Amino acid sequence: MSTEHGSAEGITLGRRIRQLRQALGLTHGQVAERAGISRSYVTRLEGNQVDLPSKEVLPRLAEALETTREDLVRAAGYLDPTPTMLDDPAMEI
Repeated sequence: MSTEHGSAEGITLGRRIRQLRQALGLTHGQVAERAGISRSYVTRLEGNQVDLPSKEVLPRLAEALETTREDLVRAAGYLDPTPTMLDDPAMEI
């Protein structure tokens, strides 16, 4: 399933993940290991073949890519949540 979510700036979640991964010089496997997810899932995320990662995966992915959950949510084109909302682990995204 391909998603068309993207930010107003035209950056999709997959593109943002790829930008961050490449800027850090990481492979799909290294991001996967850091985030505790499969390498194929990282590849599918970059290819915009899955929607926004779950609330359990999103913070781990953000940490693996040395960014914030807010950055990834914005890239996915979802409503522009406030940072305080995203910092609450109980918050449903």
